[in-house]
Amino acid sequence: MEQINYNNLRMGAALHGKAFGSHMPVLRSGAGDFRVIPKQAGMRARMEIRILSQPDLPGISRIQGECYSQDILESLDSFSAKLCAAPEFCFMAVHGEQAVGYAVALPRIFGDIPDLNSVEHSVSSNADSLCIHDLAVSPSARRVGIASQLLKAVLDAARERGYKRIFLVAIQGASSYWQRHGFEALQVDESLKRGLSAYGKGATYMVRTDEGV
Repeated sequence: MEQINYNNLRMGAALHGKAFGSHMPVLRSGAGDFRVIPKQAGMRARMEIRILSQPDLPGISRIQGECYSQDILESLDSFSAKLCAAPEFCFMAVHGEQAVGYAVALPRIFGDIPDLNSVEHSVSSNADSLCIHDLAVSPSARRVGIASQLLKAVLDAARERGYKRIFLVAIQGASSYWQRHGFEALQVDESLKRGLSAYGKGATYMVRTDEGV
């Protein structure tokens, strides 16, 4: 059974999301030197999910580049703004000293679509939902449960803070992944369609409601 080290993790943290790249939920994803991590029990045993911090952002940018197409990449300044707005909903997965995944979420008003690469983010007093803006796992560290652990951290955080409704924009064919985790695609009006167009062809607005919160 996968053992997760929750050091520095405030129980009940959350997530938002441009739900991730190829073969997984997608928002967006970055590159650079990256060693291949063996997908075996040893990796799971050394996995840690913790709160994201500003010094982690270069690693997050690298993973972003590995996962998403160039036209939807976001800057370090954009990530920093989201982290400053809602740090309790942002997480990173670490294997040893290596960042292998992340989740970035913010409280939003249901029906909003966050602007890609914006450097202005704040949490409205009218926020009634949690938006998972981005959840990505490095391609060389997939299929060992990292995405599920990041999603659990986000959902726990949302539950702790009373957010029953979680929404996201699924991209790069990731809607089937999110459906397996209880999200449903919504019919959108013309205004939302225009907002979704920035996320690429096939971007899907999805929502999950946890009535038991």
